Amino acid sequence: MNPASRRGHPRALHGFLLGILLLTLFSLPTGAYADQLGSLQTPAVSVYYEQALSGAAREIAAMYSPVKIELETTLGLHADFKPTAVLLKDRAAFEQVTGSRLIVAYAVPGKMLMVFDYPRASTDPFSARSILKHELCHLILHRHVPSIPRWLDEGICQWASEGLAELLSERRGSSLSWASMGGLLMPLKSLDLHFPQDERGLVLAYDQSRSVVDYIAARYGRNSIPTILTSLEHGMSLEDAFRVSLGVSPSELERQWRHSIGTWPAILAFIMANIYTILFFFAALSTVAGYVRYRIRRRRQLRELEEEVPFPDDF
Repeated sequence: MNPASRRGHPRALHGFLLGILLLTLFSLPTGAYADQLGSLQTPAVSVYYEQALSGAAREIAAMYSPVKIELETTLGLHADFKPTAVLLKDRAAFEQVTGSRLIVAYAVPGKMLMVFDYPRASTDPFSARSILKHELCHLILHRHVPSIPRWLDEGICQWASEGLAELLSERRGSSLSWASMGGLLMPLKSLDLHFPQDERGLVLAYDQSRSVVDYIAARYGRNSIPTILTSLEHGMSLEDAFRVSLGVSPSELERQWRHSIGTWPAILAFIMANIYTILFFFAALSTVAGYVRYRIRRRRQLRELEEEVPFPDDF
């Protein structure tokens, strides 16, 4: 297909361009693609955007340096690179690349690339600044710790970006408590490389990752996170990094964390946070139970009535 025919099919061009951006070595959109993506260059960041998002591109470029400085302070690692941000507004094309309707942004560390489904990534409960911070965190972590476990990667980036994940789901915030009470938590080891692809499993994996890192920061102090990262950056295994930084092994840390979210205060907090859902559930159970009792009583009455009515041969 020649350039002219690509201009006649913007959606096909968009999918093709995403393939160029994400599946091959990143190259700047020029020539036939220049009229499809705008470009904003600063000394710190490159921003490519669909034409309707020019204002958003300026916003991302302006907030990049302050976000970068905050992350460097929080993580104890330097963003010694110039990343590229791509802002898209075609949700269908974005979902075709991610394979999930839940993801609103993602990072490609090997290309120092961040891709945003911008209309969703900048709408409540998200903010463009928090999403930028989350995705840039991924790039910084992988720049210094290429083999970081997936759960630790996602947990730290949620912790560093005010608890925000690039995940859009109504289940957020409740899946962890339900899983803990039902004994359905996933072993952290199973989340080292990949997260589940189904919505329930994916949301739980994000929530577990955030909860573990929040627990580390709360129990061992905020400085324990950059200490772990520095140890990993120097080539230590996760086992050694945890022992040096926290004084416990990853398995012992996981045991502590599981115990912390299974305590009565945690369970009570969950109940209070979901009191209306729980009351509705028990009200529904009560209604079902009442109907079952009614049916049993009705059958008993009919059976007694049949026994009282004489048959013809009784006369």
